[in-house]
Amino acid sequence: MSSGDVIQIIAVATVALAGLAVVVGATVRIALVGPRLKAQRLAAAAAAGADSGESARLAARMDALEDEVRQIGQTLERVATVSEFDRQLRAGGDPAGRLPGA
Repeated sequence: MSSGDVIQIIAVATVALAGLAVVVGATVRIALVGPRLKAQRLAAAAAAGADSGESARLAARMDALEDEVRQIGQTLERVATVSEFDRQLRAGGDPAGRLPGA
């Protein structure tokens, strides 16, 4: 191996290590520092009360979602009752209950 080859190997290794340092730095910034800074910004905004209108909007959305989930639950209960009634009719037995709403 000549001295020129050794210099090229050292140069390539140095560039590779510099690139690795940049990648590691960016990864640390994205993975560790970014979420912490975002949490600090959100905490400061909440403490300042800057998003009280946003809170009201989110509360209204949550209420609407709760109503929708309640309606879906009631619909599923009706479907289960009708399905059981249909199963009993197809089995040829005397159904134990009447069809809901009848």
